[in-house]
Amino acid sequence: MGSWHFATYLVNAAHNATTLYFHYNDWLGTERARADVSGNFCETIASLPFGDGQTVAGSCGDVSPMHFTGKERDSLANGTNLDNFGARYDSSAMGRFMSADVGTPHLENPQSFNRYAYALNNPLFYADPDGADSISAVYHLGSASATFWVQQRQSLDVASLLVSPRSTEYLQYNRSVGIGQQPYVQLDPDSGGGGCLFRCVYGYDASSSGIQLQLSFSYNDKGDITSANISRETDTNMTFLNSGPRAEVTSIPGGLGFPPTLSVSIDQSVLKKLSSEQLKTLDAATASSKDFVSQGILKAVLAEQRRREEEQRKADEERRRKCQLSGNKTCP
Repeated sequence: MGSWHFATYLVNAAHNATTLYFHYNDWLGTERARADVSGNFCETIASLPFGDGQTVAGSCGDVSPMHFTGKERDSLANGTNLDNFGARYDSSAMGRFMSADVGTPHLENPQSFNRYAYALNNPLFYADPDGADSISAVYHLGSASATFWVQQRQSLDVASLLVSPRSTEYLQYNRSVGIGQQPYVQLDPDSGGGGCLFRCVYGYDASSSGIQLQLSFSYNDKGDITSANISRETDTNMTFLNSGPRAEVTSIPGGLGFPPTLSVSIDQSVLKKLSSEQLKTLDAATASSKDFVSQGILKAVLAEQRRREEEQRKADEERRRKCQLSGNKTCP
């Protein structure tokens, strides 16, 4: 999904046997464990912040060359031990790219003037998607989850446990009654359901899924922002609170059900790091979308914009106060 590597499919030299391994990545896309098709973990991978000092333990045999943030790594035996980021190669051992950034430095971030730095020298927070521009690093924006409530097959209608309270209409036969027949026929036979007269109880099971939100920006040759890019990566390791069964007590046969439980959690500290231009671009990118994830991001963006406006207002008031105390009659 996206640029992440989730599995490795191996075919032996004779092309008569195959093996499938699933990969488990951290928040930046770096592989940390592998498992076979039965879900048994057979390998763990550890490394330092820039992907250096990598150690592999287990029986899988390091089946994939995709390591640091999911990029392909040349092995020491056959290559340079560099990570291929597309536009250029990165050395995890040095924590630097092997060639200069082809993008334009950005005045709002002095770290971008280091043309060899990886992800603004912050590899625990950012991941460079393609090696083309240091400031196009991916921000881990937050996470989102959705829980849908699926009705169980079994339910309880209290009235159905009692003698039916519903009125019943009977009609006499028009023709003669044979031996063993009743002289009346029931027009509205009771099926045994109580119609939820004394309430029904329906059970619902939770079906939950989670995603991780990544943010990056695209730039033109002049260094101007052209778009904000939000990627949504399925998080199979996300845990959910209050995801157990729930009950609905209702007088409506069949029940009304429950609306999905939707949640978006945005890291406000990430938004604080964005420039005003980046924040404005993210605002425009999410304002036109009506899905709950975009609306959750937009809500966080608007909150950050209000915080900055309030901070600016207080700063202006403080400057005005100091100016007036100085006796300057031309204070704004």
